[in-house]
Amino acid sequence: MAHRRRGGAAPRPAGAADGADGGARHRARRPAGARRFDGERDPRRRQPRPRGLRGPAALRRRPRQRARAHRVLRRSAPLPRRPARPDGGRGRPPRDLGPVPRPAARARRAASRDPHPARVRDTSRNPASLRPRSRYGPPVPNRGAARLLVLLTIAGLLSVAAPASADERVPRPLLNVDFPDPAVVATPGGLVAYATGDRVPHAWSRGADGPWRRGPSLLTHRPSWSREGGVWAVDVARVRGRWLLYYATPVHGIGETGRCIGVARASSARGPFRPVGRAPLVCPSYARTPAAQDPMLPRDRTLPRAGVIDPSWFRDEDGATYLLYKTDRIPSTVRIVPLARDGQAVKPGATSVELFRSPGVLENPVLVRRPEGYVMLASEGDWTRCGYRTRWLRSASLLDWTAADGGMLLDKDTTGLCGPGGADLVEGRGGRLLAFLHGWTCRGTTLPCAGSGKWDHKPRQRGRRAMYAARLDWVDGVPQVAGWLRPR
Repeated sequence: MAHRRRGGAAPRPAGAADGADGGARHRARRPAGARRFDGERDPRRRQPRPRGLRGPAALRRRPRQRARAHRVLRRSAPLPRRPARPDGGRGRPPRDLGPVPRPAARARRAASRDPHPARVRDTSRNPASLRPRSRYGPPVPNRGAARLLVLLTIAGLLSVAAPASADERVPRPLLNVDFPDPAVVATPGGLVAYATGDRVPHAWSRGADGPWRRGPSLLTHRPSWSREGGVWAVDVARVRGRWLLYYATPVHGIGETGRCIGVARASSARGPFRPVGRAPLVCPSYARTPAAQDPMLPRDRTLPRAGVIDPSWFRDEDGATYLLYKTDRIPSTVRIVPLARDGQAVKPGATSVELFRSPGVLENPVLVRRPEGYVMLASEGDWTRCGYRTRWLRSASLLDWTAADGGMLLDKDTTGLCGPGGADLVEGRGGRLLAFLHGWTCRGTTLPCAGSGKWDHKPRQRGRRAMYAARLDWVDGVPQVAGWLRPR
């Protein structure tokens, strides 16, 4: 009696041939070396079948199985065509799609190159962008892609046009670095600009429109009567063959920001400048320094105990020279004192006088002589905000400004700049006056800062006061901005 194998089928009788006695259970084996026809499955290879799927779920897996079958097609296999559906798909009424046109030449060339011709799309019916062919109907135009393309085109046009229009409205800085309170002088070799900072940083250029190149600090050392701190709002003038630098530096006895005015000299406009004298040129009598040549006596009790800043040199038509400056804090006063002929000291026996007073901040005076009288430019407001601006004042007398008139020259509304101030005047080509000033720019760009607040208190904005230049015209003795210099 034949024993059955554990867990297996009964052994085959000896001599039984494949297909002879086994019936339909066993197929005839393929001779060795015989080729399998295209599309024929290997009976020895178990075909994948979805597990646990019945009904509609199993039908949804069929397209994926057909996709696998396409991979075994040979390169020379013809492109399979799907038979036409009797209806329009999903309840749509039947329609006659007509004869299928011949594929375009481009599609035929692509089919000849593609190793999988079954994946070649027939674009002869609609050469536009199509969605993948639906199982239930013809291709549908991709309207979403078309809309996205239109939106991207419009956005690109706006991004190109916006900077161009912004450049036409807002001036561009000539020197886009932190260069506040610029003072500019003209020399035979070009222009030299000086700024507020540590021992007077400077920049120079062959022409007013640049390119401007930064240089090192020009003050060799601080004077013996000062302490450590930044040098503010300098002014430079050429007097009797020498270049004089008027500066405001910190001193002891008048608060953390209290400063007094000194003078330094050099043989070149690009320095180096060395301080002159062992005492300040102008300093309040209550500061802990050697007695200044202008101690501002008698003391005005209505003014706060503060220093003096913003020195500005001026020469009148008769050759006399003066130094204008501002008393710090509020109320603000602008004062003037005559200088000696060499410009390095106060005229012997002279005392300073107050030109005018403002209840707010009015600083950085710059004076020029015109046929209609004396015109002064001064900065008004908080220098840390975009509301900082430049005003003009005009008087028929140098020492009496009680009847002076004035108006606005530069502000945010008329220029688009953030805090245009700290202006200085220099004569350009053709005798036209140029006003060099600063304005806040943010985030490392040439665009003005926008918004409110103190820009020196916003480190994330990376605010800095860049240097600009405007051309001035005179209408009835009043300065007006005729245009802006554009950087090269």
